[in-house]
Amino acid sequence: MSDQSLMLRLSFPGEKPTVANAVVYEWSMLERVMRAAIGLALGWLGAGIAVFFPIVHWVLVPSLLVGAPVFAIVRFTEARRLKSMKGSCPRCKVEREFPKLELRFNGPRSFTCDGCGNLIELEQA
Repeated sequence: MSDQSLMLRLSFPGEKPTVANAVVYEWSMLERVMRAAIGLALGWLGAGIAVFFPIVHWVLVPSLLVGAPVFAIVRFTEARRLKSMKGSCPRCKVEREFPKLELRFNGPRSFTCDGCGNLIELEQA
């Protein structure tokens, strides 16, 4: 689909929560299906190529045959991705921009503040 702007609540135990503006990319159903299909195809292609490597193919081929569907399911279930965020850290109280978060955003998450190094919880406000 496209980028959306969301308000997120940042919290740290013992501190007052703050609000941040975030840019979230929401995948359309077609994009999610295509990402899953490409991941599945690449995994199975890797399994087909790994057949020709002696000894290693006993482990690599079954791993890729089982791992590719798991990888496809994980990619399909990702509906939104948190791209960037701007707001103040509830712990160090400094206004920061977090430009390259690239976090899977299907619910409450946590990330590390660049300034104070603490684990900050974030959820949709």
